[in-house]
Amino acid sequence: MAKMTMTMQAAIFQLSQLKTEMDRTKNAIVQFHNYPLSVNQGPPADTSKQEAIVANALKRMKALEEDYLTLQDAIDQKNRESGTGHLLNEVTAKRRRLRLLEPLASIHNAPGANYTAENGVGLVEYGLPGYNQILEVVTDLRDEVNQISLAIDQSNALTEIEVNLKTLEKKK
Repeated sequence: MAKMTMTMQAAIFQLSQLKTEMDRTKNAIVQFHNYPLSVNQGPPADTSKQEAIVANALKRMKALEEDYLTLQDAIDQKNRESGTGHLLNEVTAKRRRLRLLEPLASIHNAPGANYTAENGVGLVEYGLPGYNQILEVVTDLRDEVNQISLAIDQSNALTEIEVNLKTLEKKK
């Protein structure tokens, strides 16, 4: 088990690496998902080598999962201590609202952008009432999200955590 100190930025990257390694380890099992166990209902094939590979992969997946949870818990704890947790919640909420409003800020909804000749009526202009307000809110939200994201990135680059991980070697 390696006791490691790393920045939050490195820890977040390491979470991603652990997920990727979990997928790779699963592939060691998947390669045998349709393995021939016998031919013409004859004696069972010797699968001891494959069973050992599967057993080792399952053991590795468990260790990777434990490291993932240890690392995620350390990140969550440090976020609570540093106040970054609140910023993460705030940026998530603002991004959610931004995703809802951005399609409405499309140029197709702008006044003067969408005219249709209607039979028996004439030229009709279509658009979204309040478009300019929506565009202003979207622009402001983008700026706020960028500022909060920068603050989170800066905090993650400077804040360190210490964790004990089973699957990683300590770098010298």
